[in-house]
Amino acid sequence: MITGALIATICAIFWLGSRYPSLQSKAGADPDESLSTPLGFESHFPEPRADQKFKRIIWTAAEWAVTNKQGMTFGVLLAAGLLTVVPLLPRPRGGKFAGSVQGMLIGAPLGVCVNCAAPIGQAMLKGGSRVEVALATMFSSPSFNVIVLGMLFTLFPWYLVWLKLATSVLMVLVVVPQLSRQADRPGWRKPLQTPALLPGLRIFQWMESAFGKMSEALLTPAGDRPKGLFHTLGWVLMRYSKNLWTVIRLSLPLMVLAGLMGAALVELLPWSRIAQIAQVEGWIPNAAVLLLVAGFGTLLPVPIAFDVIVCAVLWDAGVPMYVVATLLVTLGIYSVYPWSLIGTTLSWRIATLAGAAVLTLGVAAGATAGVVYRWHDLSTIRQAAAILGELPASKPQRMVLPPGRPGAELRGLAPALPASKRVAATNELELWGAPFVAVAAKGGPTPFTRVEGALVGFDRLALPRPYQLMQPGPMHLGGMAAGDINGDGWPDVAVGTNFGLFLYLNLGGHFALQQIDFPPMRDWIISVDALMDLDGDGALDLFFCAWMHGCHILFNRGGSFSSAAHVELPRFDETAVTAVAFADLDRDGYLDIVTGASTSEPRFFYPASAVNRLWHNKGGGKFELEALAGPEGDTLTLLFTDLNGDGWPDLFVGNDFDEPDRIYLNDHGKLRPVKAATNPIPRSTTTTMSADAGDLNNDGRYELYIGQIAMGTPSEMAKRLAQPVGSCDIYADVAERSRCNVAARFQLTSVKARNLNSVEPCVELTDPVQRRDCVVTSHHWFRVLARLPALGADKAKVLGECAKIPPDFGTMHDVCGTIALSEMDNEESEVTYADELPSVKHTNLLFTPEGKGFRDVTGDWHAAFGGWTWNAKFADLDNDTWQDLYVAQGSRLRPGSVSATFYHNRYGRTFEEATKRFGLEDHVPTGAYLYLDYDLDGDLDIITYPFQLTPVLWRNDSPKGPGFQLVLDDRRSPNRYGIGARIEIRAPDGRLQVREIKASGGYASFDAPLAFFGLGNWPAVASIKVVWPDGDSSALEGLALAGGRYTLVRLAR
Repeated sequence: MITGALIATICAIFWLGSRYPSLQSKAGADPDESLSTPLGFESHFPEPRADQKFKRIIWTAAEWAVTNKQGMTFGVLLAAGLLTVVPLLPRPRGGKFAGSVQGMLIGAPLGVCVNCAAPIGQAMLKGGSRVEVALATMFSSPSFNVIVLGMLFTLFPWYLVWLKLATSVLMVLVVVPQLSRQADRPGWRKPLQTPALLPGLRIFQWMESAFGKMSEALLTPAGDRPKGLFHTLGWVLMRYSKNLWTVIRLSLPLMVLAGLMGAALVELLPWSRIAQIAQVEGWIPNAAVLLLVAGFGTLLPVPIAFDVIVCAVLWDAGVPMYVVATLLVTLGIYSVYPWSLIGTTLSWRIATLAGAAVLTLGVAAGATAGVVYRWHDLSTIRQAAAILGELPASKPQRMVLPPGRPGAELRGLAPALPASKRVAATNELELWGAPFVAVAAKGGPTPFTRVEGALVGFDRLALPRPYQLMQPGPMHLGGMAAGDINGDGWPDVAVGTNFGLFLYLNLGGHFALQQIDFPPMRDWIISVDALMDLDGDGALDLFFCAWMHGCHILFNRGGSFSSAAHVELPRFDETAVTAVAFADLDRDGYLDIVTGASTSEPRFFYPASAVNRLWHNKGGGKFELEALAGPEGDTLTLLFTDLNGDGWPDLFVGNDFDEPDRIYLNDHGKLRPVKAATNPIPRSTTTTMSADAGDLNNDGRYELYIGQIAMGTPSEMAKRLAQPVGSCDIYADVAERSRCNVAARFQLTSVKARNLNSVEPCVELTDPVQRRDCVVTSHHWFRVLARLPALGADKAKVLGECAKIPPDFGTMHDVCGTIALSEMDNEESEVTYADELPSVKHTNLLFTPEGKGFRDVTGDWHAAFGGWTWNAKFADLDNDTWQDLYVAQGSRLRPGSVSATFYHNRYGRTFEEATKRFGLEDHVPTGAYLYLDYDLDGDLDIITYPFQLTPVLWRNDSPKGPGFQLVLDDRRSPNRYGIGARIEIRAPDGRLQVREIKASGGYASFDAPLAFFGLGNWPAVASIKVVWPDGDSSALEGLALAGGRYTLVRLAR
């Protein structure tokens, strides 16, 4: 009873505290986001470069050990318990099959991988358990866990699920009894009392002997059962300790060896290489690939559920079905580690036969899956064609959009602000100031209060065509920009939508839609927009780019915008410009523009036309074009900031997918790319989507934050996930919640249909348009993006699939057009840039200045997690003088969607994750957002823009100190707002804060061109220093400024 209670306690602690919460988080996560290392879900150490093979093997083995730490510990502890209790139990009756069933019932709920179950099976064998019971326990634990089975049914087609289940049942209930019969044959089985000889572990042997002698000393007379509670308890503890050392002595060295062998295997044959070697023709080459993959999967030691997740990733990437099926069957149920333990404990012949059985089942499953897949694929093609034939394209209906009101009609409706007064002046400067607007106290339980966008004037638009909710590219477009367009002091907002650009005038904390007299734009999908003074007249102009329609400028004429003052930048072959940055690169006073292009093509054909370009502003609406040196990539963020301390704005280019990020140093107006050897940062991210610079510790130097897909560990994700319905329930507005739920249902149905390789889930949608769009999205478009290219199809075959897409799916045909224009064919874009900036996955990066470059301090600041990061920028959101970080994230509404993340700056030393505490929890996928004081009450609010939904206001209600807003008015330069200027303010005691007026960074988000500081406990601002974009500097000393709105004017000469 005591030993049983000990075993029950070990199981309860492991199951409730670790195993099942961890499995739930794996089940809730997107497979593509779950794998951080080649053999695990979590990354704990810096990843070596691809060319450092030996270091990568050691790194992979170390990560594998850490990933399996809890499961292995449980396995060892439970093994010692079983080794203690099994000799005390009566030997069960029944045949080999009954013993296998018994082992299956023991192993299924354990919830550990086969590597963790191997010591358990070994202990059962050493304790005298029947062979079939021990082996069935070992093999069933990773195969029949209820959560893992649920993941199987969610992620794979039905025939693949049943192949996995059938082979697992065959292994446990057919192969295991046969192995047990072989073990009964003379000479096949080692004597259990003979321990395996492992050199170098005499200390373990000595301790095992000592514990054994102590436990025997408790028996009176020797050899009898212990009598009394204390004698029994002492005997159990001593015997358990002895058995624990026995298990460790036998399993630990082999575990280390297994980790190294697995790491070497996966380094020799990485997962990305498996897709490539599968692109062969002929039955002999395919049979060779099948055998290679089956042997690879049989030997590789992987954690529980890893087989399901890695196969889901490979399936999504288009790896052939026979390869996926082979890996799904062979991975997880066996590996080099249980082979070594069975061999050293029971029999090397039995261990080898078990491995051969797994390999054979894997080959058979792969061959069967290949045949079934072809039949099922033909059936799906016919069913898809039938559905599309029954559901012809509906006639396009022109969207009825809110018209807005003319700018002249809205002018003067905003409340007048307190008049500014001149508070300081020199020969070249004037400082004008006014207080913030007094507002009624709105404090709630958290510092931020969520307000529906419709309540402050943002229009609730219809959803786009359903397929565009799932098409990479259009589903994530739509930018935001802020700035005062009519000079009334209130910050206005521009919002890019699938139905053109919407401009909202701020009428005193409430927005009204203003007309933009440019009719063609109303049918365009806006990818990015900004409010920038591009002609030097002191008024913010409207810059925007659109899907397949290039980039445009509408110049501000008296607060209004129309085609009468319009400039179009020449368009090239990209589908859209998805990033833009503004800076006066050559110090001529005019803001130059850099545009970052995307193609939205499958990775096998891009980035032929994704060229980034520099537009030299020559004034008068004239721009001179310069193509930036490659390599090209799908650029999602561009950041201008001084990276080498020479006072000139340098350029960081963040590219999604495998193409490396780049830094261009500004050589007196000329952007020059730098290679990895001379790069100011040691590494960057792989799927880069955001970059920002800001002074986090108030030392006068800028830190650098780069964001990408950074989902963290499964255990971390478990704390952040929400169901799709829960995500949409954040909307108090019924209409907005309904739109969110419609989008969620379509996205989830399309993904399910794609995963199952079946259009059946689409048939369940009641709306005919959704049903039709689901079929095309999950079937045809997935074949274009992933399935056919991964199978080795060339451009002609992919374009043949494009031709099957009905003509009304316009944005899909746009991407097909870029594939046709690409000079590259399948895999020609797979280039390794050894001399470019190296990249890492699964973590965001924070760098701090050090010497002539930057040092990675991500771990010190606890800033690695960002979810599916889009926009991440610095700002002081509680006015405590320290800049915080808000990270918008999300891809689509899904069974597991993490929240946006708010990192609160703790006195310039580290970040504290404080999303819930500040009232900023939001599980709705969001790309762009703005920091702006929309109500001018002296603190920064946030306006977020969930994909395809209505903007949301997060009102700041509880700042810790006054705010200090400073706008620049440079009358010596056409760069009137001082874009690129550095502003320093100091307290009377010398404390420093620094801001840079940026018009770049983040993702598709442009804050108003001003500097905002929180003053915290500062008694006043004692000095202001400005380093202007032209390199000159100015200062005002001896000030005693309270919080408020200030404008610093640099007078004309």
